[in-house]
Amino acid sequence: MAQGKISGERIAICKALNPTWGYAKIGVHLAELDRRRVPYTESAISGAYRRYRKQQLQEERSMSEQSKSVPSTSDERTVNNTMRHQYRVLTDAEKTQMQSIKDMGLELLEYCDTVGSSREMSLAKTKIEEAVMWAVKHVTR
Repeated sequence: MAQGKISGERIAICKALNPTWGYAKIGVHLAELDRRRVPYTESAISGAYRRYRKQQLQEERSMSEQSKSVPSTSDERTVNNTMRHQYRVLTDAEKTQMQSIKDMGLELLEYCDTVGSSREMSLAKTKIEEAVMWAVKHVTR
């Protein structure tokens, strides 16, 4: 079968494999077969879909692992940090200090939001975030 345009026959094969596929999804699968120079057969299209679905599931798992929320005072805070792989366990006093620093920084940011917006205010808010980061780094080092 000739490569190139998506013919009615190729679309019919895809629809037979999965009636819920839209034309965009069919195009993705057939484009993969074009890149690999594979004939459009049911098994090839089905394999392309399985690879596509496997990749999609891996991306979903990766995103859910990355978006896992961990409190900053938790001893498990390395889960979603790509830069620092080892932390020391903080004392309760250090956890309280870190939380206080972050709370004060947030309070100041929220107050700045009520004052208005400008380039200068954006810079000020960025510097507040930076100051909080360095203060927390001091506590956690």
